[in-house]
Amino acid sequence: MSRSPLFWLAVDGPSTFGMLRQDPAWIAAVARDRLSRLLFHVARNNTFYGRRLQSAGIEWADPILQRDPYRALASLPPVSKSELRRAGLRAFDGGTLNGEWYSSSSSGSTGEPFRVYYEARAWARLRYLIKLRARAACGVRVTDRIALLDTTPAAQGSIRPSWERWHRISVFEPTASLVSALRTFKPDVVYGLPSALQEAGRHLHGQGETVKARAVFTSGEMLQAGARASISAAFQSPVYDVYGTSETKEIAWECPAGNRHLNSDVVHLEAVDESGRAQPDGV
Repeated sequence: MSRSPLFWLAVDGPSTFGMLRQDPAWIAAVARDRLSRLLFHVARNNTFYGRRLQSAGIEWADPILQRDPYRALASLPPVSKSELRRAGLRAFDGGTLNGEWYSSSSSGSTGEPFRVYYEARAWARLRYLIKLRARAACGVRVTDRIALLDTTPAAQGSIRPSWERWHRISVFEPTASLVSALRTFKPDVVYGLPSALQEAGRHLHGQGETVKARAVFTSGEMLQAGARASISAAFQSPVYDVYGTSETKEIAWECPAGNRHLNSDVVHLEAVDESGRAQPDGV
């Protein structure tokens, strides 16, 4: 039976946030089990990925899917976006697009936007819970006023009522308008592209002003040391960098101690060589 994302937020919230208190061995066991079940599922139910596994000599009943799912995964060549586009509906379970799925699109920075679909449980976990637990670990509270600088069309970047906790501000607004929106909204937390935040910082510096926030989060671009310093000065706040993609959502995040934390319960990273072959840890 279909469940809403709200249902899965309630069901998976405690265990997702609880991962922050678990030791690495426990998290690794959860991740391994999830990967095993995922590979078994697609081997049986997904024509596109099932055939890729068969091409690697792995059938759905192969014990390797349970015994060593990471080796099974490493045997598969990376799939490209062009392959998925050519596959069309064959890439979906059952060969159909479920109208109850949720979706998001990449920015198209590599040439063409790419749309990814999620069932409700994955949407709730990846779109919300994984992000919320990382922000909570950095001190963000549910009562905080959060300004999100993103690619919302400029016409939608109007000032929100003072009682609203979230405000999207378009990076396509003139810098003076963007900064004015930040001043009016008075955010506790700011989230945005490093380039947009740095440009806002330059404007504030030129005016001899700051917009004081308790935390600033950057994503979507490489955060250089100079940009970090100028953003931190402009907002009188620590800067936490987030690494992710539109397709996978958040992959890793920076904590107050300055360390990077991989969301290894939901993401598996591989280092690959120039031909796409997975390499052992440490390479």
